[in-house]
Amino acid sequence: MPGGDQTITISARARVQVDGAVAFAFLAEPRNHGRLQVPGIRLLTLDDARTGSRRLGRTGVPDDVRHGVLAGGVFALDGPVGMRRIARTTVTFCQPPHRLAGSAWLDSGSEAHVSWTLHPSAADAVTVELTALLGPIARVDRLALALGGRRWIRDRFARTLRRLANELEHAAATASSAPRASAPRASAPRAPCVSASARSPASAPGPGSRVTTQHA
Repeated sequence: MPGGDQTITISARARVQVDGAVAFAFLAEPRNHGRLQVPGIRLLTLDDARTGSRRLGRTGVPDDVRHGVLAGGVFALDGPVGMRRIARTTVTFCQPPHRLAGSAWLDSGSEAHVSWTLHPSAADAVTVELTALLGPIARVDRLALALGGRRWIRDRFARTLRRLANELEHAAATASSAPRASAPRASAPRAPCVSASARSPASAPGPGSRVTTQHA
């Protein structure tokens, strides 16, 4: 049972040398999240608003690699002090090219509201902020957070953002070095966002879910 109404905010941010629309399109595409995995956070399945759940292949990329629309997913968390959790996420808010957010439910009973917020910082550059607003928090998770879990989550977020920057900047460098006639063009998905209300009842968030804008 969650204990109390106290919330905890954990956040990390990084500057990425690409256009914000390109970064948002990358995050809105389900198959790209397999490339952002870091030690301790394992992506089990991805929910595609067009095709439903997709299992991941051995490379961390969905077996079905067609373009889709991110709707959520299931993650395994392997943290410190025996913190082993399964988290189920659902995308509930999408505002291209600035914000992608949703709710997460842990098997321990804790809940969180997670957001990717993109702040334009300069020409062809964007600051990406990854934030989790935890609450309500189960008693067992409060203990784990106090014993190093909070620092561990912040470090996972920072590593995820570094991977995101590496993926996007490498793709941009590859595109710029390719012959002009054959250089790939970065473009957003045709329908990069599908609201929770537009999905089927089976994939919509549960009662009481909400999205809260929160900055560190």
